[in-house]
Amino acid sequence: MVKAQCGNGCAANECCSTFGYCGTGPEFCGANCQGGLCSNNGISRADIATPEFFNAMLNQGATCPGKNFYSRGAFLDALDSLTQFARTGSVEESRRYYGCGPLQLSWNYNYGPAGSELLFDGLGAPETVASDPLIAFKAALWFWTKNVAATMSQGFGATIRAINPIECNGAERDKVQFRIDYFTRYCNQLNVAPGDSLTC
Repeated sequence: MVKAQCGNGCAANECCSTFGYCGTGPEFCGANCQGGLCSNNGISRADIATPEFFNAMLNQGATCPGKNFYSRGAFLDALDSLTQFARTGSVEESRRYYGCGPLQLSWNYNYGPAGSELLFDGLGAPETVASDPLIAFKAALWFWTKNVAATMSQGFGATIRAINPIECNGAERDKVQFRIDYFTRYCNQLNVAPGDSLTC
């Protein structure tokens, strides 16, 4: 049976899935559910990204000239546009969200749809992602939701492949290991296990 698209309205007992279809069950109401009776573990995202944790991440890039561009406030404000981000599954799964943080957008096939959904001129003014911290975080969350979230159950390595498949073809193993090292460090800071299948 073909499921209705959310734009046409879902039934009262259904959820709108991350891919925009109505239905019930974890594939519709779980990770990145867009509306309806979405699962919600009640986690406070502000309690995950505490000021101390957020500032410690920024301070690791002490010599980066753009580090003051990012703020915890902009990050939390951007989360308001994705109500289920880091709120599905167990509390530990929410604390271990893969690939979060500003992600580089590239190519028109990303800028155009991101701009349309986030209400900025992605094709005419793509530099908005580099000049507006709120849009920067929203764009990162948009990319993560559309391209990465569905791979989380496969482990961190699958999220590396979803973000940058070139690194996973064997030619850039040092970059893969660099990502794994950072991810493991942040999991340790959040007091969660990094899980299995770390490499791609």
